[in-house]
Amino acid sequence: MPRKSEADELEALLEKGMRLPAQPQVVVEIQQLLAAEEPDVRKITQILARDPGIVAMLFKLVSTPAYGGRRIDSLTKAVQLVGVRQIANLVRGIALTMTVPGVKQPIYDKFWRRCTGIAEFAAGIAAERISVCNIFPDQAYLAGIFHDCGVPMLLERFPDYCAALRTGTGQWIDVIAEDQRFDVDHAVVGYLIARHWRLPDFIAEAVLKHHEMPPADIGGAARSMVAILQLANELYHREQLIPNPEWPNQCHAVMAELCIHEGELESFMDDLLESTYA
Repeated sequence: MPRKSEADELEALLEKGMRLPAQPQVVVEIQQLLAAEEPDVRKITQILARDPGIVAMLFKLVSTPAYGGRRIDSLTKAVQLVGVRQIANLVRGIALTMTVPGVKQPIYDKFWRRCTGIAEFAAGIAAERISVCNIFPDQAYLAGIFHDCGVPMLLERFPDYCAALRTGTGQWIDVIAEDQRFDVDHAVVGYLIARHWRLPDFIAEAVLKHHEMPPADIGGAARSMVAILQLANELYHREQLIPNPEWPNQCHAVMAELCIHEGELESFMDDLLESTYA
């Protein structure tokens, strides 16, 4: 069956009583400044300084191994280290976690801790495989934050959607089964949010297809990003000591896309786990 057009998907979403989250003002203002040929770094740091929550998360992210592991304690240094447009990507990811409805409820806190963990692993993978994929840590972090962002929107609309998340067992739910039960698609919702927030096309496509590697004859950045997300998910599951039912069917395609030989995979993952939580 051919995929619906973006307009049809959005109309179907609205008919179910859902609304896409608006971009926060700090994100809108930064994107406007980035439209200039030479963005004003001073103005960007002034805008960011108005939101201490975003600033705190930025300092945490740019101090991770993906950016060299150096401690950063000023916005100017962060922008100089990472780059203006890269900082803007990180800000969009952070802002999403603070924007969706119900963010102060425990179930949402649990959800975003998971997404943030996966996003940090994705950034680390991108940093290690940048020569292979030409995907940068900020882009991978953004994809990691957005890849399941349809889930909290559906939780808000359908209180029984993914109800097992409320049990506190630590297990991640079968989201695809929940989609079928409610006749929705969290990946489509996430894709529409990514488009609404003007993410790069290849990141939005990766959000849409993140549960399964696209066919080998469909190359490009979106496929590489799906591979990064798949491996980041596996790393998160290993770190949490919970099974990942998707991984056995995806691992060989992921390794091929990221040019990781089978004999190197375990040490590659061990190194990332060690560096992320050092």
